[in-house]
Amino acid sequence: MRARFDRGPHGRRIWGPLGLALAVLAVLGLFLDPTEALARVGGGDSFGGGGGSGGGGGGDDGALILLLWYIARFLIWLTIEYPAIGIPLDIVFVIVVILIFRHKAKKRGTSRRSRPAQRPARATALQRAAAVTAGLDRLREEDPNFSRPLLLDFVQLLYTRAHEHRGSGKLDNLAPYLSAAVRKQLGQQPAPGTLDAVERIVVGASRVVEVGGWGGAHRALTVEFESNYTERSGRGKAATESTLYAHERWIFRRRAGVLSRGPEAISELRCPSCGAAVDLRQDGTCPYCKNVVDRGDFHWVVSSVQVLARRPRTRAELKLSGGVETGTQLPTVVQPGLGAELRALKMRDPAFDIQQFKGRVTGIFEELQRAWTTLDWDRARAHETDHLYSTHRFWIDQYRAEGLRNVLERIEAGRVELAKVEQDAYYDAVTVRLFASMIDYVIDAEGKPVSGSKSKPRAFSEYWTFIRRAGAASDEAAEPGGCPSCGAPLKVSQAGVCAYCETKVVTGEFGWVLSAIEQDEVYGG
Repeated sequence: MRARFDRGPHGRRIWGPLGLALAVLAVLGLFLDPTEALARVGGGDSFGGGGGSGGGGGGDDGALILLLWYIARFLIWLTIEYPAIGIPLDIVFVIVVILIFRHKAKKRGTSRRSRPAQRPARATALQRAAAVTAGLDRLREEDPNFSRPLLLDFVQLLYTRAHEHRGSGKLDNLAPYLSAAVRKQLGQQPAPGTLDAVERIVVGASRVVEVGGWGGAHRALTVEFESNYTERSGRGKAATESTLYAHERWIFRRRAGVLSRGPEAISELRCPSCGAAVDLRQDGTCPYCKNVVDRGDFHWVVSSVQVLARRPRTRAELKLSGGVETGTQLPTVVQPGLGAELRALKMRDPAFDIQQFKGRVTGIFEELQRAWTTLDWDRARAHETDHLYSTHRFWIDQYRAEGLRNVLERIEAGRVELAKVEQDAYYDAVTVRLFASMIDYVIDAEGKPVSGSKSKPRAFSEYWTFIRRAGAASDEAAEPGGCPSCGAPLKVSQAGVCAYCETKVVTGEFGWVLSAIEQDEVYGG
């Protein structure tokens, strides 16, 4: 005869109400996981210190769950031994847990009514990412010279220069790239005549969020920036400074059919028609080539700027939030025709070996995590493009300034899956999905924990994109720790220049460099 574990010593059924209570408790635990998502290299946290890569609670929620669990264990014993008392208490316990759950759900905006809306929101994010990728592919078909890495370098450079000139009152020097309305708007931030300088501008994120204008004479790119900068007013002892976080949306316009500029020319903010020094006439005409160059006929021009957020940066933004990593269990987004693209890459570079490439990815991943946790970001310089290095350097500088350190331990790189291979006029690009886990927490100057878990590893996955100049070949004899240009021990300046041969080695001309890290829950291919 089988034992009946759902009945007490007197044969009474006990697991109905108690099972419901435990079920409610289990569901509650899914929403109140005390784990926090920390920064790590590229790890899913918003630049402004907002939400992380998942939902999450914190230490208080963890304590609540533990308390409820002990109560549940006591009710199990009480219901078995004294069912007449235990069963009514089970019912009360279920009601209390449900009320707590509803209160927490309303507080976090994750009530049962809102949960179905989260799935469409996530699907919408994926659709937007895919739409941007499709739009950029379409732009590349129209403009064979178009390169996404070069575009990101250009918009980030223009953003930085625009804010610098906003502080110095010299926005007209960027007239070929900023419309008159945009120059006027930027010149009034925060108020005309109140600034002496805008300094220490660090772009933490620059991402294309929309590609459009297909039905008209001009193409449009919407780019969102997240940055920190310091505004200074006055001089000497009377000087005042404020460090701000900004989230801005810039719309770029360019006439259809215009070809993008190459790597050597795109960073020169001169006349986009003839390359002369910028000194436009009032009507937007270059005095040298006589062309009107401020309306997008030769290059991208910013036609609109929208400030989504602008506020003082506080230390609280370094206390990163989050919860369970989202997206890790999703299937890998694989490019259609990936096999054919990989074969085409091997035809261009017969020495390319995908297994060796994956090994290099793992090695770079581990080196970047070590550089991150030691706050020694110089050792990562040779592995990242300019704009990505700038993004990561910001966090390192902020941790140093605030006396904090993001500690990464038990770093374990898992499998690496090939997701995408593509080529534009200037670069080969390979995107992989990297699976890994690590202990991830933040400590203060005294070594006290600020956030995260010192014992529970976080498992996650991300999409990493590496680029290399088109036409470059794999060098099987290259030493991982040596300069890819001269072979000397790897020592690279913040500008990405080798200390020995004075060659810039982070352009992808001499080997693969990391250009982007994207979270798996929003990666669109």
